[in-house]
Amino acid sequence: MKNTITSALRMHLRYLAVVAGLLLTANQLKAEEAVKYFEDKYEQKITGVKPFGEYSDPDQYYSTIAKQLGIPKLAYKKVEERYGWKQDGTAVYQAIVKRHSPTKRWQVLVLRIPFDKESKQPDVQNLDQRMVQLDDDGKAFFPDDLEGKKGK
Repeated sequence: MKNTITSALRMHLRYLAVVAGLLLTANQLKAEEAVKYFEDKYEQKITGVKPFGEYSDPDQYYSTIAKQLGIPKLAYKKVEERYGWKQDGTAVYQAIVKRHSPTKRWQVLVLRIPFDKESKQPDVQNLDQRMVQLDDDGKAFFPDDLEGKKGK
């Protein structure tokens, strides 16, 4: 009886290993197709992107692509238009970029860290942030816009 259970367990583990391997391969193929998709969509050559499996996190893969496409700069521009944030040397700006697969949008968290007037160093205690989603046509979506549509 014990050997039967052990054999069945081994068989299930092998099955899971095969399925997991197939899923990883499928995700890698999709990711490798992503570079071609973005090159075609944005009409830009993308270079220096390692194979998907060499990144410890999928967000690193897509962030590498986003930087080459100018996604952070576009996010800064959209946040400036919406909230009046100007890159005028009074603050440090940083963007954290992720790709949201179901919506096929870039999710960008834009951080603004003002300089302390006395020390001239970034003042992280007064950090401000805004989230913006960008579709592949450059249209911006802000959380307050999206929340308003949920209730309607």
